Amino acid sequence: MTDKKIEGIYFERKSMTQGIGHTAKVAVNEIHYFATSPEEGKVSLEIVNFEGKATGICAEVIEQKDFFKRFKSCSFHDCKYKLVYMDPEQRKVEEKVIQGKEFLEKKNYLQAEKELESACQMDAKHIKAHYALGKVYLEKGEKEKAQQVFERLSQLDDLFAKENRRVFKELGVDLRKAKMSELAMSNYRKATKIYPNDNGLYYGLARVYGALPEYDKAVKCLKKCLSLKPDHEKASQYLEHVEKKRRG
Repeated sequence: MTDKKIEGIYFERKSMTQGIGHTAKVAVNEIHYFATSPEEGKVSLEIVNFEGKATGICAEVIEQKDFFKRFKSCSFHDCKYKLVYMDPEQRKVEEKVIQGKEFLEKKNYLQAEKELESACQMDAKHIKAHYALGKVYLEKGEKEKAQQVFERLSQLDDLFAKENRRVFKELGVDLRKAKMSELAMSNYRKATKIYPNDNGLYYGLARVYGALPEYDKAVKCLKKCLSLKPDHEKASQYLEHVEKKRRG
């Protein structure tokens, strides 16, 4: 087989288990990389961020024959990624964020904090850097520092952009569990104004109200959630729970 010149964004479909125990579900995700053929018979897979920017960070180098078994060109589906080359400074930021998150997963909080603080200083509007830094402080038990970081994060309009929806929802859960209720409510309310038909936002806000407890407001949010998605199982179950609490 003759080697082909490769340059562009390609994706691989992977089955991943989400959740644990009886709530575990298998989801198929499309993982994207910027692929190039730097040498004969090889393909380099470079990490891209949510904007489709090539970060310059190599995930792996594989044989070209294996590449075509695993990956497809984004021309095969309706892809949101449009390749934009990242400038060297931004590449440094992305590398620090990735390293910081890896240290966080390994519970090496000192190194995680160092890398993520540096990333935030280099890019004061980097959503994932701020979120990961706040997580570091939470896990270290430094709640005041975490709240300061999350407050700065909440002031960034990009937090509410569609490409950051997953980060926002994870942040909402973290804020609720850390009992940062005012900030959680403020974020959810702002998000519902931007995305009034997102049932998950009303469910998240209901969980915050339910924890306070402000059961009337929680019920109102849950009914709004169910009006948008009648088969929302968690919302139905939580509504039943809240109604019982409200009745005493």
